Amino acid sequence: MQFEQLIYAVTIAKHKSITYAANQLYLSQSALTKSMNRLEEELGVKLFVRSASPIQLTSAGEYFIEEAKKLLAMKEHIEIGIKSFSERHTGYLRVGMGPGRGEYWSPFILSRYYDLYPDVDVEVIGESMLDLEKKLLNRELDVCIVGIYGHTNPRLEYELICEERMLFTIPKGHPCLAGYEIPEDSFDTPLVIRPESLQGQNFITSKQGFAVTRMLEDILSRNHITPGSVKHTLSIDAAYIMSSEGMGISYVYDSSKFQDDYDGQPVFCVLEGDEEVCSFMTAVRANEEISPLVRAFIHTARDSVRILKTTKEI
Repeated sequence: MQFEQLIYAVTIAKHKSITYAANQLYLSQSALTKSMNRLEEELGVKLFVRSASPIQLTSAGEYFIEEAKKLLAMKEHIEIGIKSFSERHTGYLRVGMGPGRGEYWSPFILSRYYDLYPDVDVEVIGESMLDLEKKLLNRELDVCIVGIYGHTNPRLEYELICEERMLFTIPKGHPCLAGYEIPEDSFDTPLVIRPESLQGQNFITSKQGFAVTRMLEDILSRNHITPGSVKHTLSIDAAYIMSSEGMGISYVYDSSKFQDDYDGQPVFCVLEGDEEVCSFMTAVRANEEISPLVRAFIHTARDSVRILKTTKEI
């Protein structure tokens, strides 16, 4: 018994005519008749009283048609579900991530996402927050992860991934630490320093235009601190290591401490009366339906970062 035969029988029962059913099914009358003969032989019962006009169902036929309708409805339900499942789990996704936290988190997020959606092709684009948001609005990206500092873009919708403390890192033994009592664990209990302690000091940070660099510029300006120099490097994690090695003072996310390939320990500090937190969020275009692939990425990013931060005990 084949699904086609179920469709044929239901069509005949609906129209009570082999001739009319054959026309509806784009079959010849003889082909439809032969198919029904084979079905009745296979079942061992007659489904139709063909001598009647219009054709009538036998008792067995009435039972068969009701069950056939259920099977056909189930088949359609399965096909729709499989199509929907396939559409949600295959495709192409363009993701924007900055070179700071995005670069640090991307291996954890993407490995988890590929475990869940192995048939999705993900392209990762690294730019500054402002460039990522511009690409998102220009439909060059489907979703991005950005560090939010200051105003958000009203044309975008955001979902919080996590928040991170912002800390100054100062090399141990640096002259600006003179006179301070250094905490035993300055990461858990940052040293509180006066703004004038940083006056004229050399700083090292990530590229111009990135969120953490703009945050550094803003906190220095807000506290009337004029740096001796500001050097820019590839990423904030690189700035953290260079600062720890004595090349200058940096301003970093707290998770910079947990790089797997570096064990250096600078002194972690906050300015007196001026502590900062950076919010990391996913961003999508506002007032648009979020696709299943993008929604899955947002959930995966949030869960992956929270697991990572718990594991690293931040």
